[in-house]
Amino acid sequence: YYSERWWNMLGYPSGERIEDAEAWRRLLHPDDDGMITDYLADLLSGTRDAFSLEFRLRHRDGHYVPVLSRGFVLRDSTGTAVRMSGVNTDLTERKRTERRIYELAYFDHLTGLPNRRFLIEELEHILARSRRSGQCSALLYLDLDNFKLLNDTMGHDKGDMLLRQVAHRLRS
Repeated sequence: YYSERWWNMLGYPSGERIEDAEAWRRLLHPDDDGMITDYLADLLSGTRDAFSLEFRLRHRDGHYVPVLSRGFVLRDSTGTAVRMSGVNTDLTERKRTERRIYELAYFDHLTGLPNRRFLIEELEHILARSRRSGQCSALLYLDLDNFKLLNDTMGHDKGDMLLRQVAHRLRS
């Protein structure tokens, strides 16, 4: 059974649904299929009676909706799974918020380039990888000569414009 709300989450209006037990499987993101297959095999053959996992389902318009599925497995007296039931929650807003928090923490709001915090964490990973592999790495350092003078004489709006142009050129 799929609730009306479940279909609405995926963009399907009343009466325009596929009501077979495997409908959700056909809507599953191809990259999530293997993970789901393994998870269900482990869950159904085991003894756990609860589940919680994230995956993506295809919306009617073609994009994928991140979903949190939580529920219970009903088992008979021998421990065999006979039914699964639960709820699915649309995580789109939560994922958007998490992404925004990540961007605020690791990227400069003016240029969109990675910030000092990102650099330090990335350098730690690179140095650890270099120690393990014995390979060398390099860091390119750029300095904008007289940038403070530009900011002080022409104003911060001109300094911001220069930073945005430099960021654009670096990305290009």
